[in-house]
Amino acid sequence: MGKLELTSSDNREEKKTENDVNQLWLVTHAERLDVVNKNWHIKAAKPFDPPISERGHLQAHHCAKFFSRQKNIKAIIAPPSTRCLETASRISEVLNLPVFVENGLFECLPSVVDDSSDLLELVDLENLFVEFPRVNASYQSKVVNIRFPETLEQAKKRLKSVVKSIAEQFCNDGSVVIVGDSFLMMELSYSLSSVRVKSSDLLPCTAASFSKRGLFWRCTTKPVCVTAGSTCFKYRR
Repeated sequence: MGKLELTSSDNREEKKTENDVNQLWLVTHAERLDVVNKNWHIKAAKPFDPPISERGHLQAHHCAKFFSRQKNIKAIIAPPSTRCLETASRISEVLNLPVFVENGLFECLPSVVDDSSDLLELVDLENLFVEFPRVNASYQSKVVNIRFPETLEQAKKRLKSVVKSIAEQFCNDGSVVIVGDSFLMMELSYSLSSVRVKSSDLLPCTAASFSKRGLFWRCTTKPVCVTAGSTCFKYRR
């Protein structure tokens, strides 16, 4: 029997189905301040937690415009790090959605802090609601606390578990945007759909989407910098 070929109308139907499916979006935060100011960390109270740069704010704006063109986004989720919450807050302003803070999406800190530190000691969660008014306090974080230092394997396991829970909670009713760092993008792209992403390929505001069909996830939008072509695209490593 010959291979079944889709007619043009079948192709349109397939495309429509693909566009309408709920997506899990991953996007990296905008440019960090310590990328353009190499000495920022010297006097910083939290050298592991830089804000985004002036150009980063422009990138976050273009990133928000990108997501305003996507369908059915119902939630924006970010870890309690300044650069991620600043990026997520800009997206939330344009989409008119709150930001949910998920502690379990926090970056891996293998050696930045001392042996007695944990997330609740490093991050003032109470102050987040003042500093970032777009944050919705009603969301119950999947992970309450993280003990540091943390191995890469521990962080990978944590991220996979948290994103699975997020997808189960939000992706049945719509699409969700998760703002994170490059480690999150690399590990989850591979664990969800075996897409390998190199850190050298990840620019600020690089986005990728995934959809679930049956038991399996597949990449529906390969990682792409959504600010490319804009005046804020230039990026210095």
